[in-house]
Amino acid sequence: MILRRVIAHFRKQVWTAIAMDFVIVVVGVFIGIQVSNWNAARAERADERVFIQRLHDDVVEAEAKSARLRERRFTQSKTIIEGMAVIFGERERKDLSDEECVSLAFSHDYVLTAPAIPSFDELLSSGKLNIVRDRELKRSLASFQQSLEVLSYWRSWGTREQHTLPDKYPALIKVRSYFDDGLGEVWSQAICDAEGMRENQRFLNNLSENADSYDGFVRDALAPWNDSLSELHRRLDEILAIDHGTAP
Repeated sequence: MILRRVIAHFRKQVWTAIAMDFVIVVVGVFIGIQVSNWNAARAERADERVFIQRLHDDVVEAEAKSARLRERRFTQSKTIIEGMAVIFGERERKDLSDEECVSLAFSHDYVLTAPAIPSFDELLSSGKLNIVRDRELKRSLASFQQSLEVLSYWRSWGTREQHTLPDKYPALIKVRSYFDDGLGEVWSQAICDAEGMRENQRFLNNLSENADSYDGFVRDALAPWNDSLSELHRRLDEILAIDHGTAP
């Protein structure tokens, strides 16, 4: 319709009408493009909201699944340091507590549940990270991804390099396991010959290496990952206006 009218005006050399037709066409195209862009932006915002809600749910689940082992690793790190102080004569007492003995015995153990965040992985694989507009959330996601990579490296390295002290020094550390009916899981007990440990320089060397590496694992890998997970959760709560103190 517009094209036929433009041709007719052109044949009659009605230049004013031609100019008006041209303006109508340009404006129409512009409006069409804008409407298309607005629709795309609206769909993108809807996708962002869905992603943020899914991400929040995934983060909450990851925190819940890893909470017990995260706390155990932090506690074990402190107990290893205290046990080391006893063995190296930095405390008045000479014997290790049951907790210190077990912690030293398993100072090679880096087992930790670090659940995946499926919604974030999907967004990365699809290349749609740009749907996230919030800059602070983007920074939190980047920090979480970096800390997860560091954590994965440390866990892989620790599994290969640490000394399994009960296997290498069975005369100094005797381990047994039992089933705890109250907790519904298997636990380990250990009996340590603290005096024998002090007299065995090779054991002290291996123990020191384990303790140093475990401290590095907790300080440089576990703690940053733990903090980045908490910060990511905090920002998501702010965006979604969620208060876990009052929410059901």
